[in-house]
Amino acid sequence: MTGTLLTPSRYARESPDAPAIVLGGSGGEVVTFAQLHERSVRFAAAWAAQRSGLYYTAIDNHLRPGEAQYVLDDCGASAGGE
Repeated sequence: MTGTLLTPSRYARESPDAPAIVLGGSGGEVVTFAQLHERSVRFAAAWAAQRSGLYYTAIDNHLRPGEAQYVLDDCGASAGGE
């Protein structure tokens, strides 16, 4: 077989701003290959964490440090396996 396999991650590297998906129900929002790749990586990380028995707590990156600390304290997060 000749030719080059063009995978989504390769498109994300070579044509990051090219449209990958146009969402019809959202007024035609365009998702670029770079955005699609980033979203799929986040999804894969969350899925892997859940499948391996880890708990995944999403924290809004717009929170102030004290607000993020509250979320961490409230969810019982632990990095030591306690």
